[in-house]
Amino acid sequence: MTSVREVFAGANLVPAAHVRWGANVPLDDPGVYAVATTDHLDDVSGCAACPLDGAALRRLLLLRLSARIDGAQATEESLSTRLSAIWVPGEPVVYIGLAGASLVALRTSSGMIYLWVMTIQI
Repeated sequence: MTSVREVFAGANLVPAAHVRWGANVPLDDPGVYAVATTDHLDDVSGCAACPLDGAALRRLLLLRLSARIDGAQATEESLSTRLSAIWVPGEPVVYIGLAGASLVALRTSSGMIYLWVMTIQI
């Protein structure tokens, strides 16, 4: 498994801050961010199972009525099954992205996910 520090180091970057998912990001610049299941920079263990929020899946499906999985209308069950199938058990970093305008817009509601951020010049 790969720690948050190792992920950023692979791109010659160092995280500037981290916040619990849903909290305000303390940086107002463009930057790279990583979504992780740990608040420890060197932790190499993540969640064994995909931490899904049924209410969030239902909200997503209401907003994206055209969502399809393998050509069929997506349901909470089919979306949950697909997300669980692509989950990498134990991997702490689950997503890496680039916020081109501002990191302040990165906010959600899950309590067990952390956002690691690094501002960069674009």
